[in-house]
Parts: sequence; structure tokens; C-alpha cells
Amino acid sequence: MASTKAPGPGEKHHSIDAQLHQLVPGKVSEDDKLIEYDALLVDRFLNILQDLHGPSLREFVQECYEVSADYEGKGDTTKLGELGAKLTGLAPADAILVASSI
Repeated sequence: MASTKAPGPGEKHHSIDAQLHQLVPGKVSEDDKLIEYDALLVDRFLNILQDLHGPSLREFVQECYEVSADYEGKGDTTKLGELGAKLTGLAPADAILVASSI
């Protein structure tokens, strides 16, 4: 008969890293794995944000991530201004939530 008791103190729990290893194919390079991990973590974070605050906030944060990535990748200062305009247009509580998400 199989035991259904919870793992004891000496038994290891699966970490988020172990779960991500299962999702990413083994034949990709380490750099590609890091990119995949990052994408999976961002997607998971956005799902949690949506569950807690609704789809409109998820979409807004995702747009902010994209503008931020454009700024980081290209160094285009207009993107930084665009991101600032998005954040200053929010209610203070929402701005704090979104800014802490980025």
C-alpha cells in the first residue's frame, strides 16, 4: 500500500528551478535555457498578477515590460519617456503596483 503522508524534514521538495528544468528541452544551450526560464517566470508572474488584479492590469504591465525591453535593447530614450508617461497617468496605488512589478 502506498503512503500518502507529507514529505518529512529529510525529504527534498521540488523547487521552481526543478519545475522549469522539466519545461525546457534538454538540447538547448545554457543561454537559451536562461531566456526560456525568464520568459516562463514573466508569464507566470503575469498570470498571478491577472488573478489578483484582473486582465487589464496584466496587459498594462506587459506593455510596460515591452516598452522597457525596447529601451534596454535599443537605448532609445523616447521609450523611457513613453514608460514614464504610462506610469504617471495611473492612480497612485496602481502606479506603485505597476512600478514594483517592472
